[in-house]
Amino acid sequence: MDTSSVQFPKSFLWGAATSAHQVEGGLQNDWTEWEQSPQRLHDLRVSGKVKEHGLENYISGVACDHYHRFLEDFTLAKKLGHNATRFSIEWSRIEPEESKFNEEALQHYQEVVHIARENGLEPFVTLWHWPIPVWLRDTGGWKSQKIVDYFSRYVEKVVSFIGEDVRFWITLNELEIYAAHSYLKGIWPPQQKNSIGYLRVLHHLISAHREAYGVIKKIHPEAQIGIAKNNVYFEAYKNKFVNKIIKWGAD
Repeated sequence: MDTSSVQFPKSFLWGAATSAHQVEGGLQNDWTEWEQSPQRLHDLRVSGKVKEHGLENYISGVACDHYHRFLEDFTLAKKLGHNATRFSIEWSRIEPEESKFNEEALQHYQEVVHIARENGLEPFVTLWHWPIPVWLRDTGGWKSQKIVDYFSRYVEKVVSFIGEDVRFWITLNELEIYAAHSYLKGIWPPQQKNSIGYLRVLHHLISAHREAYGVIKKIHPEAQIGIAKNNVYFEAYKNKFVNKIIKWGAD
């Protein structure tokens, strides 16, 4: 098919996505503690990965310091022709202790939204992109019966504070990937390999999305809300019959 004449509408949004844990630096959550745990560091050294790539590539640390350099980053995104940006809000910054919300952190993310708009970038805000506050981990994390209420309370606080300038909200990032790696395979924090726990966590994540959707709509009825869903698409190599069968099985 000739695609040379295909034109995207002028309103089409092009951008890039990040998570707070990937880029902000200076975090204190369940993932940062896991990254530096003696067992994980031991496993990395035994595997030879530290010798090959350096320990700094396995600990988030300062990352690329996006928390302080977001203005520079958005300026670069604008120069690249982006007109949208997706970033996540770090729950552990907003609620570092149970029921104690950090006003300064809320103001920071409000400024991030404003700077994105000033650079012509439509903000897509992710409310949860995998890490959780340490206090929440210690109370059971996503296995806890209270997690949906905790998440709804956090969402209400964030959306009430910065929601007027945000049209697009993403409640959860790739919830099934998180649940599988953390509770089915047991390779991500909290490394609890248990099929029943995995199903419980999935149930809580789905419930959390539903509750968060209602919270956001109540505060800003015009908001558009979804989740970040990973999708895989296969094509049959050279359209051969055997590859069509493989593709059918993979799909």
